[in-house]
Amino acid sequence: MSADAGAIQAKEEDVVLGKGYDPRLMRRLFKLARPYRGYAFGSLAILFLESIAQLAGPLLMATAIDLILSPKSAPGHTSISMARLFTRFGVELKGLPGLTWISALYLGSTLATFLLMMLMVEWTSRMGQGVMYDLRTKIFAHLQRADIALFDRTPVGRLMTRLTTDVD
Repeated sequence: MSADAGAIQAKEEDVVLGKGYDPRLMRRLFKLARPYRGYAFGSLAILFLESIAQLAGPLLMATAIDLILSPKSAPGHTSISMARLFTRFGVELKGLPGLTWISALYLGSTLATFLLMMLMVEWTSRMGQGVMYDLRTKIFAHLQRADIALFDRTPVGRLMTRLTTDVD
């Protein structure tokens, strides 16, 4: 094969590999992610809990404003529901003790949001790194079994790029 024919073939290969979404490729990638599905489902559950913790902050702030800081104005429906919830647990939302409870819960929800986000990032990172490690291992094993002629006709830079950068 001439040098021009090899260059044309390489350009065509880049075009085929550079296309957008490939469902077949995604199925293969999900097969690699299957051993890490516990991390994936756990991360989704953590995401749900983190969303609840994030939404608690503004809800508590509205309750504090409506019921404690400006009690003469008409409280919103949400604040009335929160007041019922607090009284069910024996907490009276009047004055400084009520504001202390709401502040403590607000800080608790902020801390919970932070910790849940850290856990979610940790689990998704472990899943991603594990999938990339498995993919690189499979590619390297495939190269070990490849015919020697592949290394003669393919530039070393192209192989190294496929083995390292393209996996990311």
